[in-house]
Amino acid sequence: MKVTFHSKGIHLLEEEKEYATKKIKDILHKVHNADEKESIVARYEIDKESTHTEFDKQFFCALTLTIPGKVLRSEAHCSGVYTAVDKAISAMKSQLIKEKFLHKHL
Repeated sequence: MKVTFHSKGIHLLEEEKEYATKKIKDILHKVHNADEKESIVARYEIDKESTHTEFDKQFFCALTLTIPGKVLRSEAHCSGVYTAVDKAISAMKSQLIKEKFLHKHL
């Protein structure tokens, strides 16, 4: 599995990248050899949205998961990077369960 990051308006720390990578691997742990498959690609887009006031700054996280035969995408807007990643992961997990990819061997 390949995990890539694209950030705009923010410099992601290594801890944030490791956290996001761990989260995507956690939901794909049931997929047979997901770590070794090069056909599975996870792409994070994390942006800092600017607003008129300093207190309203939001983070946007979009997660695109490319699995053979499907492309799944989830998005989240939150006040922190970690919570945005968590919400995007939660939405992706729901999609994977709906598509029944979590219980199939790819």
